[in-house]
Amino acid sequence: MRWFALIVYFSAFSTIAGTLVFPSQWHWRNPSGTGGSNQLGDEVVGARLNLFADEFQNLYWTDGQQIFITTNTITWTKAGEAPGPERFWDIARGNGRFVGVRSGLGVVPAVSMDGFQWTNGTARATNSSRIAVEFGNGVFVSTFGNGADLSVSSDGEEWTTVATGLDPARLYFGSLRFSDGVFVAAVWYSSPFEYPALAHVLKSTNGIDWSISPRVNRPFHVDYLMNLRGRLLGPDRFYNEDLSSAGIVSLPWRRYRQLIYWKNTLVIADGIQLLQSDPLLEVNITGGDDQKIEIRGLVPGTTYELMGSQSLDAPLTSFQQFSASSEVKNLDLPAARSGFFWIRTLSGSP
Repeated sequence: MRWFALIVYFSAFSTIAGTLVFPSQWHWRNPSGTGGSNQLGDEVVGARLNLFADEFQNLYWTDGQQIFITTNTITWTKAGEAPGPERFWDIARGNGRFVGVRSGLGVVPAVSMDGFQWTNGTARATNSSRIAVEFGNGVFVSTFGNGADLSVSSDGEEWTTVATGLDPARLYFGSLRFSDGVFVAAVWYSSPFEYPALAHVLKSTNGIDWSISPRVNRPFHVDYLMNLRGRLLGPDRFYNEDLSSAGIVSLPWRRYRQLIYWKNTLVIADGIQLLQSDPLLEVNITGGDDQKIEIRGLVPGTTYELMGSQSLDAPLTSFQQFSASSEVKNLDLPAARSGFFWIRTLSGSP
């Protein structure tokens, strides 16, 4: 299947460097390990379908019960299974072990070395349910369903509470992601008199020291945020540090919106299917009378088409087609042009 990739909106006489764009093609992947099907199996109601990776760039998929591993998204092998009938709410892998968290007051994380035999860690029971666990840069980080503190661990067994200093009265963590070297946590605000809204964005590289954004007020549809090349990526757009929009993106998903950045591609689990993108491209645009565009990350031997429009609902105009002989291509754009620019794959991409 083929998808257009939105590059960027820019006005004449502007300069945009290192703008990340999404690939023009997505590929079905099958994590069941059986081959021949594009489905994960029966859709799991009430459980999250999670994607996670370890420090060796192995990719995992889990429905909270079964765990599969791959190194290429084509061949999947069963790597573990949750004990008993109750599913894990979230699982992470690192430092030679799996760590799983379940919902429920006082429930402590479970640890497994092989993915099949699990033991409970020694974390202190809390009056809040753990909803997420992520591994990155040598540590596990876990968040709770309410309150404003996190916990960090190197082994998943002994955990240290990290106080954020935020008022826990009406705050809770909506999401936690480790991506491209950075943990990003989204903290939500809720009261009986208003809809939940994104309140703060927390970022850390080690799980201990966190930068906290000033109070923001974003709509409920911002379900998660993750770091991607130094930018904040949500379900439908990039965001600036103040959570203002920094560019719309187009992603194929359904309801679960599980997204991971892996080996310079994006992988999405949408509930019953898995999609992997072509490698991401990076674009540099210089403004002025001789606007130029430099595209990096192209696949040699692939034919692309550069297109544009003055608005998202305006007809697309083809500027030029080109064949990539290397990973980098420099193109001239019409002078003093502004609008939305797109790239699509015409042929040659696997």
